[in-house]
Amino acid sequence: MYYTEMNKETIKRLQQLNKDFYSQRANDFSRTRKAAWFGWKKGWPIIFPSLPLKPRNLDLGCGTGRFGQFLIDNIDDQFDYTGVDESRELLREARIQFKEIKRLKFVHSRFEDFQGQPANAVVLFGVMHHIPGQINRQKQIVKLSKFILPNGFLIISFWQVEKQDNLIRRRARDQVIRSLGLDPTNLEPHDYLLPFGSKKNSWRYVHGFDQRETEKLGFLAQLKLVATFEADGKTGKINRYLIWQKELPTEQG
Repeated sequence: MYYTEMNKETIKRLQQLNKDFYSQRANDFSRTRKAAWFGWKKGWPIIFPSLPLKPRNLDLGCGTGRFGQFLIDNIDDQFDYTGVDESRELLREARIQFKEIKRLKFVHSRFEDFQGQPANAVVLFGVMHHIPGQINRQKQIVKLSKFILPNGFLIISFWQVEKQDNLIRRRARDQVIRSLGLDPTNLEPHDYLLPFGSKKNSWRYVHGFDQRETEKLGFLAQLKLVATFEADGKTGKINRYLIWQKELPTEQG
């Protein structure tokens, strides 16, 4: 376990690395990611009975808005949806695809900087592993909790990247890390720079989570853990999902 905070320059460099990756590879990335995730189909029925008739949904790191399409396919017209992403390229695709659907709104922002209305369901799919620094991740989850309405839910997928040995074997070594303007000693345990497909010089920052770290995030944000399960990919174990609920404040007698 590590306790020192990742320095700000390293955080900024890793954030820029991922921003450049999604700017350069947006078409390649979105072309291979069209379908709804099995984890959504497994997790949504857990929270849906507890949601109001017209729930507000906040999708942080929405990409091309696939989760918005999932909601259209599963709960018809009875919802509001806001998708937030810092990739202008991915948002451009989302706005083109959903230009006729007014209840889907898209906002250009880093989720860490987002200022908007709270929602009944807040989701982060394929996002947490791109946030550098353990303490930084903890701070962001605590900040994020203000966007969850009372009795609302937070669903996060955690990519179990360390279970993909073939990908971990292709991680950037120290020489490549230095060539990208980073000091390898400033990275934390379970941090990787990984390639995308067969592309050369196409690196993205990824963090691998263990169970202790993921469950601690919700505890720090004072959220109640409702469910956890694995899903997605050929093995059905690519992602680990955690669902938390923001309980109503206890009345002081």
